[in-house]
Amino acid sequence: MENTNQQLEIDSLTIEEVEQLILSTLLAIKKELSQKNTRLEMKDPERLFATSVTMSKAKNDVGAAKYMRFAALQGHVKAQFYLGMMFAKGAGLPQSVYHAYTWLCLAESQGSIEAVEAIGKLQPLLQAKQVTDAKKQAADLYEYIHDNQLQSEKIV
Repeated sequence: MENTNQQLEIDSLTIEEVEQLILSTLLAIKKELSQKNTRLEMKDPERLFATSVTMSKAKNDVGAAKYMRFAALQGHVKAQFYLGMMFAKGAGLPQSVYHAYTWLCLAESQGSIEAVEAIGKLQPLLQAKQVTDAKKQAADLYEYIHDNQLQSEKIV
């Protein structure tokens, strides 16, 4: 019965109305596919990191920082290091030695050799309490990232 009603509704439309209906349906499908692709891309830290590097080369520091942060929050160690350096230089982000130190500590805790040298240069610029707080924040970030990774593995 429902197919018959739909057929009658379509039969009563003009060509322009049918074209408009087809166009709106195709646009809705395109939007849904685009959103699905975006969600999948946002779960791929390598792709996010590569996007950030491409944006950085194009001198889009704000966009690069945004994608670098996405990759860093998914556990990409190089992204964590570069995000720390971006905070240190104020590239696409407000310059912040504290935040730079936090991200660099996180990268160092996961084996980044480059982060060790950078931390050594930044530490004298911070007070002892700031160093302690930044290390605590890095530990909190580590737990957040790895808890999310465990959740993602359970879902998949």
